[in-house]
Amino acid sequence: MVAAAIGLLVTGLLKVLDIVMGTVKPRANVVFPFIDDDVLFPLTGLLEVVVAVYVLLSRGAHPVRSLASLAWIGSLFLLYRVGLAVYGEGACGCGGLFWASLHIREGMMAAVFQGFLGFLLVVGYGGLIIIYHGCRRAEHV
Repeated sequence: MVAAAIGLLVTGLLKVLDIVMGTVKPRANVVFPFIDDDVLFPLTGLLEVVVAVYVLLSRGAHPVRSLASLAWIGSLFLLYRVGLAVYGEGACGCGGLFWASLHIREGMMAAVFQGFLGFLLVVGYGGLIIIYHGCRRAEHV
């Protein structure tokens, strides 16, 4: 859970940094045509930071809520990628300037981000399933 939250925190802060540096161009978003990328990008970054901080601060006191938060944001990212696929877009391009400056092939970056998305979903939903089954076993003891 901590690794997923730290990953979210890093990606969120890098998105916010891209906005501060002015590297995100205002263009219409394919999935959400009513909002430009230069607005959607920082909102997404801030959402990632808020969820990451919440998970890091409340994971001991509220593990179910923390896992549900990870599952929720992972589901949002998955739905966004499905929307991109529906509109025929390839990679989401949500890595920002930092990732582009690493000179990693676009296909490789897409695979890394898809792997992180899968990790978020497995940690969130997997953790919730484990807790659910643990509670069910405790009821029958």
